[in-house]
This record gives sequence, C-alpha cells and structure tokens, in this order.
Amino acid sequence: MNACARQFQQDNFVTEVERILQQFDIRAGPLRLELTESMVLDNLASSVETMIHLREPDVRLSLDDFGTGNASLSCLTQLPLSEIKNDRSFVQNVTSDRSHAIFTRSIIDIGRNFGIEVVTDGIENGNLRNFLLENGCPLRQGYLFSQRVAIKEFELLLGKCSIETL
Repeated sequence: MNACARQFQQDNFVTEVERILQQFDIRAGPLRLELTESMVLDNLASSVETMIHLREPDVRLSLDDFGTGNASLSCLTQLPLSEIKNDRSFVQNVTSDRSHAIFTRSIIDIGRNFGIEVVTDGIENGNLRNFLLENGCPLRQGYLFSQRVAIKEFELLLGKCSIETL
C-alpha cells in the first residue's frame, strides 16, 4: 500500500492505520506501507517517530524508489525499515552496462548488511530476473510477472503460479 505525503504527515495517521487494520481484521505483518524517500526526508525526526509507531502493530515499512534521492545511505541508519525498493532506473541496463550492474549489486549488499529486504522493480525480461537471482535478490516485481491487475484476477493468477515462473 502506498501512502502519500499528505496522509503520512497527518497527526492521526498511525491511529487511522491501526483503526483500518482492526476494522477489516487485517493482519499487519504482511501489510507493507510504501513511503517515498522525499516524503520521509521532509521532516526526518517526525517521520522516524511515525515509522516507529507504525511498526508497533507490525506494519512493514518500505522505502520506495531507493537511491533516487540525496540522503538514502545516511538515513538507513535512522529509519526503521523492513524493505527498500531498488528503483527500476538502476536495473534496466544491468546486463549491458557494468556501472549499473555494480550499482545494483551494491544496493543488494547494502540491504543485506542492514538486515533490510531488497525488492527490485522493473523486471521486464528473464535476463534481469536471472541477474538478480544470481546476485542474491530474490524479491522482484515487474511486467515479466504480470501487468497490474484487479484483486480477483490476481488471485486467479496466484493460483496458477509455480516457483519456476517466479
């Protein structure tokens, strides 16, 4: 689930998330709340406090578009993240551009070293998928797997899915 900056900065944001979890009987553990780097960095101290409170009901926090802003690396030590999402712009040329490959491997290593899962976005072909698997990034998303679909269609696709297709 994506959160917009306006929502995230509201005083009652944590309370609203908790209310929705309870109202719809949602287990928070699988829920991932995606935050953009700029949203978090606008007011770092307040963001960290909100994020800590969101982790109490076990909401997983994901930093979307990781590496596209200026302060990603320095903030990793302060942010209570479960996951970073490697931006698609870094992986599109990993098989043909050595610097993109090095950068992508570095992001995977950074996540591993901080104990944070890395999800790579923009996987559109088997070569990208294989590169990421070979370099220790098992979490991937992109059009190779599926276009965006409604929840009912997703459930049907999931039922047909095998480990080989992932």
